[in-house]
Amino acid sequence: MKPLLIAVLCGLLLVLFFACTGPGNGEIGVDRAVEIVQQHLSLVETSDSTQTNRIIFYVQRVSSGDQIREDNPFTPQAAQEVVGDGYFFLVDCDPLARFTHDVRYVVVSCHPGEILINQGAQWTPTVNGTPVLTGEIYSKGYAANVWQNFENHTLGSVSRKNTLRQVPRDLEPDSEVEGSIVVNGNDPGRYPDVGISTDAGNMGNFYDGFDVISETQKLSPPDNKESDLEDALQDMQDAGVEDCSIYIVSHGGSDVLVMGESTMTATELCSMLSDFPDITFKVMIDACKSGSFLDDLEDEPNVAIAVTATDDEKGSYGDIDGPSDPNPEDTGGEWTSGFLEDLEQYTDPGTWLEILGMAEANDVSPKVVLYYMSFDSAWDKDYARILGLSNPQRYSPNYE
Repeated sequence: MKPLLIAVLCGLLLVLFFACTGPGNGEIGVDRAVEIVQQHLSLVETSDSTQTNRIIFYVQRVSSGDQIREDNPFTPQAAQEVVGDGYFFLVDCDPLARFTHDVRYVVVSCHPGEILINQGAQWTPTVNGTPVLTGEIYSKGYAANVWQNFENHTLGSVSRKNTLRQVPRDLEPDSEVEGSIVVNGNDPGRYPDVGISTDAGNMGNFYDGFDVISETQKLSPPDNKESDLEDALQDMQDAGVEDCSIYIVSHGGSDVLVMGESTMTATELCSMLSDFPDITFKVMIDACKSGSFLDDLEDEPNVAIAVTATDDEKGSYGDIDGPSDPNPEDTGGEWTSGFLEDLEQYTDPGTWLEILGMAEANDVSPKVVLYYMSFDSAWDKDYARILGLSNPQRYSPNYE
């Protein structure tokens, strides 16, 4: 009886051993797990076209029972439970876009290398409630970027230098007090930056150097919630501002933007603007699906012009420096960088006189002409638009 019991126990140990490791195989490594992900999803090795961009990020080891959840800021999502020990990867199918785009969560078992999870999503994940892909994850050389299938596309991270444009105030056609609010709406503790902070910094530098603007506020994490924007608008009114430019860069979706630890819908933004009827607003938004804000903004009588980096369906993009980029030296987002180049050109004192003349001839604010014309530059230089990935939009009811 005793030899039989020993034999049974030995048999059980062998079964358990091979169930965990597979016959002749120990635990697979990360490199092998990446190969399994590539093969399972049929990912091509290299491409010069952003339409086939892919990046595989190794997130971390996960264990049976861990909870993986899409960190969608607008709609809570159900968690996916891991059913065995494995390697967790995020496959980003459009890595230069400012989210609301296709990503995929893949867990490969440590042994024998089976796919435990293959789930589509639109946002980066949390593991057991903790965000795991944040900040500058797309910057060159990021340690967790273990595989990518495109070449010659990088994200710019160096801000432009501030160039003062001292426009004499006696060149202004009236004595309006003018202000600007620049909003970096991202929550870097939860989501990748994708050049958002670069764009906000560049636009903030522009308004710092644009002497016509006397009141400027910059909202950055963690002071970048919807309530912070409302406070900034109140500050503008208290300072006597009658003409206010608002630039917002963030992650976005249909009719909604990430605003730090909160979100803001198109309806909420318009409600805020309507609370300040004595201020004329110029609104610029760079975020995925930002064009979805236009139909609401068009209903606001105190919005003189609104421009967005894309329409209500497509994404907006960080700096795609591909081989056919019209301005490969740009930094920040594809749309904002082109927009900024002409803002700087047209606010040079000599050129500003031409803007003033056009504004007077059409009985509109010089800022309407400035943003209208700079939009044309952004359109021409936006490599994402050229590739068919984005579709910038413009609304200016009194100036066409």
